[in-house]
Amino acid sequence: SFPTRRSSDLAKRGGNQCEQIDLLEVYAYPQSQLTEVANKCGLKAKRFTLEDGDLSTKEGQANLLSWLVLYQPRHVWLSPECGPWCAWNKFNSRRSLQSFARVHKSQEEARIHLKLCQLICHIQIEAGRHVHMESPWTAELWNQGEIREFVRSSIAAKLDQCMFGLKHPATRLPMQKKTRVQTTSREMFAALDQRTCDHEHVHSQVAGSCRIGDQAISVSKLAGHYPTEFAKAIVKGIKKTQSTPIERPVYHI
Repeated sequence: SFPTRRSSDLAKRGGNQCEQIDLLEVYAYPQSQLTEVANKCGLKAKRFTLEDGDLSTKEGQANLLSWLVLYQPRHVWLSPECGPWCAWNKFNSRRSLQSFARVHKSQEEARIHLKLCQLICHIQIEAGRHVHMESPWTAELWNQGEIREFVRSSIAAKLDQCMFGLKHPATRLPMQKKTRVQTTSREMFAALDQRTCDHEHVHSQVAGSCRIGDQAISVSKLAGHYPTEFAKAIVKGIKKTQSTPIERPVYHI
């Protein structure tokens, strides 16, 4: 169960003393491009990072839910960790019983985050505000029952991040990173959908590790940082959004 009582108590007491913000970025890196670009473009944006609360704990969840009450964000951007649900994990789970057990354990531990995301989506939609969730297009995350309600009440934009300037930190070649953004906003959908690779360049794989200074860092972790152009496209979608959350999603293949 989630610590929703604290949030509802704040609301009943009129605890919202903060100015409404345009964007709350959840599961964000401390210097995330999205929040930076949003603020530079004149929006009021905040990010919820691990420093603000560990969302696998009740305390962290309570902190986040209180932010939803206090700031009433017009848009929430969710990007839960994709590692447990990625295509590589699906491949690795078939290699041995030990690998299967390891992947299964990581996915079971990640379900708390999917349940939290579904709760946030429900809160936003019920309040007439927008919510967007980003993860790789091929991630098993999208097939999980915990977020089925949100997937059914939103639309999926398909894009490749190479078209927004995502590059391998060592080779400087584009990285495709097929991405899906599930959104309640028709305007966000229009800003992002079908921005897929034009096949006019060679890709580096989102795999392995590379050295940054004296550290070896996972390329997939680095690819989790949005390129500036992707952040700008998201902000454009936010600024164009005038409608309330969609009521009858239109699915596309």
